[in-house]
Amino acid sequence: MKHVHAPNNIFKEFALSGEVIEFSSTCKTTAKRLTPEQAVEYGVSKLQLVTPPYSNPLSQIRTEADPLLVDGVWVQQWAVTDLDATTTGGNLITGKEERQDTNRTACTAAILTVYPEPIQRSASLGVYPGDYITTMTSFIAACIAEENRVFNLLEAATTVAEIDAIELPTWPIGV
Repeated sequence: MKHVHAPNNIFKEFALSGEVIEFSSTCKTTAKRLTPEQAVEYGVSKLQLVTPPYSNPLSQIRTEADPLLVDGVWVQQWAVTDLDATTTGGNLITGKEERQDTNRTACTAAILTVYPEPIQRSASLGVYPGDYITTMTSFIAACIAEENRVFNLLEAATTVAEIDAIELPTWPIGV
């Protein structure tokens, strides 16, 4: 549980669970151990937590801000700040690579789920009939083509918003 230490209703600091704070020369304890009277005397209240707002980790940073006193209750606040162009540029590359890797891994997993390596090896040795091999190679080729299509879309993206707008396929495709 998170508490607010706000003597005279002026925010001073967060008082985290288990954190020992010196409230006065005679009182050094955790916020949780204060009596109700001591909590009022030292200005300690429970913090009302709120769901953090959405932020895109590639182009923004989300930080906890100082709480606000609303109708006698200290309410958690958040700040979302856009990152500078230098950071965003590096994040753009990272975002592309992460999405490309995720897509490639999912494509590979889909292929190997439908046609595990031993089956592919056996097919290449002619163990399976021609129509089975044709179906298998068509499926694998379609998966690779879709993976390449998404890779190229991601590669062409010039903004974080463009990366976010590219939907990754639901693997396996065509099954």
